[in-house]
Formats: sequence, C-alpha cells, structure tokens
Amino acid sequence: MEIVKFGGSLCRPEWQAPLLDWLEARARAGAVVVVCGGGAHAELVRSEQQRLGFDDLTAHRQALLAMEQLAWWLHGAWLARHGRRCPVSTEVRAGVLWVPRSLVEDPAGLEVSWSLTSDSLAAWLAAQQPTGHLWLLKSLDCAVAPGGPIDWARQGWVDPCFPDYAGRAACGITLLGRAGWSATR
Repeated sequence: MEIVKFGGSLCRPEWQAPLLDWLEARARAGAVVVVCGGGAHAELVRSEQQRLGFDDLTAHRQALLAMEQLAWWLHGAWLARHGRRCPVSTEVRAGVLWVPRSLVEDPAGLEVSWSLTSDSLAAWLAAQQPTGHLWLLKSLDCAVAPGGPIDWARQGWVDPCFPDYAGRAACGITLLGRAGWSATR
C-alpha cells in the first residue's frame, strides 16, 4: 500500500486536472490511500484561533475536520474527472480518501498544536500500516525535493514534527513538487 498526502495548497483550478490524473495513475497502479491537507479551511481555523483565542485542542480538532472538508472536495473532483468514486472513510484501506475523524475526540497521543499538520498525520498513518511508500504532494517549484525529512522541516516545507513521525514510518518518503506530479502520469 502507498499513502499519498495531498497538500491543501494544491486546490487550484489550473492544477486540478494534472493532480487528479497523477492520483488516478497511482490508484490504478496499486493500493493507495489518500490523506488530504486542510488547505484554506485549516488556515481559517488558524486565523480564527488568533482572533478568538481558543485553545490548541479546539484548533486541532477543527483542523482535522478541515482535512475532511478537503477530502469531500477531492471526492467530487475525482468523480467528475474520472467517473469513479474514491470513498471518504475513517478506515485505512486501498482506494479511499482517509479522514482522521476518530482523532477529533481522541488525539491518540499526537502533538496537539500547529507544529503537527496533515504531513505528520500522513507519516503517522504510514507508521501504523504496512506502507510501501509515502508521497507528499506539494506546490513547490521542484520535481523531487532534495534532502530528507529534517531538511524539509528546516525549509518549512513540512511541519516541525514531521521528521520524528517520518522516522517511525518504515517506508520510502518522497516530497513531490509541481514539476514531479504534473509530468508524471
């Protein structure tokens, strides 16, 4: 099984077709679970936390629900582009858009702050399951990001917790930028 983390910043009309084609090709090639970022919905939670002053646990829960909102968007876009459903589910199984709804009530010992984002959740999930590869799709201007998890965290491409969670995952990890997913179909 492969896990593909779909970055929330990728929700742009001009990128939709190549991204959906890349995801469809991965799904047809084997067992894939997609983890969505929170995108603009998570950014709204971040700004509202600053404005209203609610605690980190509340923000964490809302950011997890933002990931589910993006999964539903991707579900509809995938169906429209490829004519088949990619179910949204809390179960980890091939062909689903995984949502962390169970973590809303019980964070399962995960960091509850903005230091942990959907990138770390994808690595956490990879450590929980037999995973062949973890792909992180990002809006970077490269094909494949150089270095590894520590370098990526230093660059701000992944969250600060990611290197720790990536170290627990017994699989290869690739951070794929725009030139990688748009050319690789």
